[in-house]
Amino acid sequence: ISIQSQCYHAFGSTITERSASFGESYRYGMNTQEKEPEMGDGVFSAEFWMYDGKLGRRWNVDPVYKFYESPYSCFGNNPNWIIDIGGDDTIYASRSSDTGKWEINTVKIASGNDIFRITYGNYSRQFEFTEGEYGKRMNILNLENTDDHTLGIYHISGQDGEGSVGFVVTPGGEPSTKVNSNKRLPDDTYTIKGTGNGSDHSSYLWVQPLISSGKASGYVGSRGVKVHPAPSKNIETVVKQWTLGCYVVSTDYSIVNGQVVFNSKLSMEASKKINTFLGATKNYTAVGKKKRPGSDFKNGISFKLIQKTGFQ
Repeated sequence: ISIQSQCYHAFGSTITERSASFGESYRYGMNTQEKEPEMGDGVFSAEFWMYDGKLGRRWNVDPVYKFYESPYSCFGNNPNWIIDIGGDDTIYASRSSDTGKWEINTVKIASGNDIFRITYGNYSRQFEFTEGEYGKRMNILNLENTDDHTLGIYHISGQDGEGSVGFVVTPGGEPSTKVNSNKRLPDDTYTIKGTGNGSDHSSYLWVQPLISSGKASGYVGSRGVKVHPAPSKNIETVVKQWTLGCYVVSTDYSIVNGQVVFNSKLSMEASKKINTFLGATKNYTAVGKKKRPGSDFKNGISFKLIQKTGFQ
């Protein structure tokens, strides 16, 4: 039997006067990482780093360069808020108890699993996206569901900066794979097909990424579910009018009279960035039968779309 009580300084070194251990020594400590006592107090190891709690820094350089942060920093320099089990890509999001609006608080990029950590009041959960190769996933975590809409967060694995993370709206209610059901797709791992291959686009309605087949759901391409913007001529647009099952994206949103509203310009910019991350060879402002924004994917799309549910 091992009984251990430990208190830590902010970055992980032990407060000796407030710590006690009885029985066998426990291998793990702050941030659930394995202690390395032979290297000194407060030294921990994870899959992608060696961390020194006295310094609040990793010993090895972060392989992913971030212009705004030291390559030796950890936890976004905020270990009281950020938990990082293995040094993976991590998205931290919380919902305001005052406005009811979700905010993307921190995005940390490091090769490995993709982690979403969400907080709402006393509710806090962590979701891992591990299917497929790192850097080849479009992760979607649905955060809330009503009869009117489903709101989630998207993240392009391995990507940082503008458009790499944002919000996505699909229909509310229960999911379905049926054609003309006008419902969102069930949680699954989906292949993505690039509509638009550099040839004549006149036959297309939307020259945007198409969800083709699900690992559990089978072929869903006949539903025509795409990842696309809300390209309204108005400055803002109610999002639900733009989706009968599709993933409508933007980097931010507003709530107006209970409706999710996107800034049209932000939505179109987010869609263009996503398409570029997915491998678009060319972007258009007006293409296809309806002259809407779209992109060419001459080389296809090697990404998968992985959707999980974060609401109860």
